[in-house]
Amino acid sequence: GGAIRLDHVMALFRLFWIPRGLPPSAGAYVQYPWDDLLGILALESVRHRAVIVGEDLGTVPDFVRDKLGAAGVLSYRVFYFERGDDGEWKRPAMYPRQALAVVTTHDLPTLAGFWDGEDLRVRERLGFYPDETAYCRVVEERQRDKAGIARALQHEGVWLPGVDNAVALHQPLSSDLAGAIHAYVARSPSSFMLVTLEDLVGDATQVNLPGTLDSYPNWSHKTPLTLDEVKTSSHARQLARTLSKARP
Repeated sequence: GGAIRLDHVMALFRLFWIPRGLPPSAGAYVQYPWDDLLGILALESVRHRAVIVGEDLGTVPDFVRDKLGAAGVLSYRVFYFERGDDGEWKRPAMYPRQALAVVTTHDLPTLAGFWDGEDLRVRERLGFYPDETAYCRVVEERQRDKAGIARALQHEGVWLPGVDNAVALHQPLSSDLAGAIHAYVARSPSSFMLVTLEDLVGDATQVNLPGTLDSYPNWSHKTPLTLDEVKTSSHARQLARTLSKARP
């Protein structure tokens, strides 16, 4: 038994094909036999006693999520993206039950990196932003996002007692705050919740940076602790205790 995550689950439904030697404008979406593929997927998941998680981030038609749900494929819900039309973070109770909930993914900044803006500095250094104005704009947007997270934690009752959010927004991520954010997600009714190894040890370095090849050490960053050291890490142990209480 176990679980498998299907990256870009939309590939079960359609892919954009470009004929060899022709420009992208000559391409077209090719529909796939999704009912057959989902049936095979369901059969194999039963045979191998494996849970199937479909990465359904981005623009995904409603009928696709309906089909996936009917087939028993879990949705993939990322805290960074779970926001309402008003831009505010969704309450944990709004997460679907048939889902895997996470704070971040390998393609996104770690929680420590997000809070400290490390990912923005890396992107600025690699030339992702056309000018200083654009960089300052995303930095300001990140501060607004952090303020929104603080409001969400306060509304949910998991904000840190006695801590001024205005102060916390301008300090590195503490173990207490990391625990509060994970506790927020843990309160969701989603069937599963996962914590990345990087967040477990408080690492600020992103595993993979989409849009790069040789300019960033994708998939080669070593965590600052060995697995044996993780077991005795105060940050990891505190996070584990927090999650045990939030999701017994």
